[in-house]
Amino acid sequence: GEVVLAMGCGELQMEAEARLFHCCQSTSVETVTELTEFAKAVPGFQSLDLNDQVTLLKYGVYEALFTLLASCMNKDG
Repeated sequence: GEVVLAMGCGELQMEAEARLFHCCQSTSVETVTELTEFAKAVPGFQSLDLNDQVTLLKYGVYEALFTLLASCMNKDG
């Protein structure tokens, strides 16, 4: 009984991790696209040097992703 229960819990954990990974993967592509479009609409953004634009997007995407991925979590973890 205990071994089956432990395996069941492990399988549930793996399923939860797979769901989280899938959510992260699909959300990240959408987030990068939307963040890029948003940045282009900010006055003066496109007048910045291209390297500066890329740097701002590169480091800004993490905050956007973490915010959006919070919606993949439930209040109980």
